[in-house]
Amino acid sequence: MKTPNTTARKLNYAMASLTVLMFATLLMTSCQKEELQQPVPTETTPAPMNDQNSLTKLAPVMLFSSIKIDHIAAKSQTASYSVTVYSNGMVTYEGRRNVNIGDTKTFELKHSKLMEINNICAQTNFFELKGGDVFVPDLPSVQTTFTLERRQHIVSDYEGLPAKLAEFRTKVENALEISQYINAPAGSSKAFNVK
Repeated sequence: MKTPNTTARKLNYAMASLTVLMFATLLMTSCQKEELQQPVPTETTPAPMNDQNSLTKLAPVMLFSSIKIDHIAAKSQTASYSVTVYSNGMVTYEGRRNVNIGDTKTFELKHSKLMEINNICAQTNFFELKGGDVFVPDLPSVQTTFTLERRQHIVSDYEGLPAKLAEFRTKVENALEISQYINAPAGSSKAFNVK
């Protein structure tokens, strides 16, 4: 038979164990909170870069998410290809017909070229650019798709009209140095000799 003293001792032991467990839990929780609430340094110094063209440099806000320029040759002998540049510096080229390289290529832009395209975007309000009014199925056209975060604007030009749109895409293609892939001047919709 248990005596009241034995029961009291067991109860005291259980209470002491529970108190120690609660104290340890509180201590661990408070330490974790202190670690999470450490102050963030107000000044950050970027690590030195060895590569001057590295895309990991601190850069200004990018004014585009992607720009896709799609040259549609229709039934003509003009270059048929598309090129897409992304704000992270990656570029995808897809040659279809009448081009120097008829394949899909992916490459990364130098930081200076990416900033050049960003500056072109800063000088042009793409969302206000108007496309060509005429649609002729057999006429070569260029469809330009400009994406900035969740906004997207798609416009087409025919034979270089409207001029502001054609000027924008030509500047972007020159920055991408796309002429080496298409064997024709960047932004050109003129026919060229196909081998």
